[in-house]
Amino acid sequence: METASYRLDGVDKLPANETAEARKVLLEGLGFNPSLQLTDELGAMAEQLYPRLNSHEAAVWAQFLRGVHSKKQGHWADYSFDRVPTEVLEDIAFAESCAVFSDIEIWTRQARGNDDPMVIGVIGEREQNRMSHPPNNASSVHTAQMFKVARWGESLAAFEEIETEVFNASLWPRYGLDPSKLPTHVVNYARAEFAQRPNRTIDVEHAFRRHCHRKMYRVNQKLVCGVCGHVRS
Repeated sequence: METASYRLDGVDKLPANETAEARKVLLEGLGFNPSLQLTDELGAMAEQLYPRLNSHEAAVWAQFLRGVHSKKQGHWADYSFDRVPTEVLEDIAFAESCAVFSDIEIWTRQARGNDDPMVIGVIGEREQNRMSHPPNNASSVHTAQMFKVARWGESLAAFEEIETEVFNASLWPRYGLDPSKLPTHVVNYARAEFAQRPNRTIDVEHAFRRHCHRKMYRVNQKLVCGVCGHVRS
């Protein structure tokens, strides 16, 4: 069993932030929800502890790990899909002790499976459909700030490998097209589409229009020449 802790090197406690603490006291005294009104401050504090997932990374991970188990929603009480390593439990305990996350989630490859799970610290409120226990809705992943806390599994694939797997799964060649035989220009255009919206299916099919004396390919409603890469609507 391999484990990976994403806590930044040399960090053993959360640095004090007097401005954020004072704002939190004011918010609580006035009846505001600090988790909604302190997202910027909490995000900056969390960055001193763990790496933030940018929107593309978060979307790719959400497509790869579609099962979500929320501590805030009480899902951990019946989490029995695998044995969480002690090292990961210690990482989770530290993340919780820092009191910067609105929720801590365990993402799994399947809704009720244990293929390379990952612990995510969440700041801000999530769309309700993302918080359903499982399956979740990966399209709502951008509604909160996400931070990598820990992973475990038999073998932990690099993000680049996972990104390629998610891209290949999003590619939907139609009418018998072999994805392994698509022209490089078509694949490159599809990858550019994937980079912008990793949670979107990419349809690929032959088009009637021709360019460079060959049939063009339709990639999500755009026509792409497999010979020169020319793109048109």
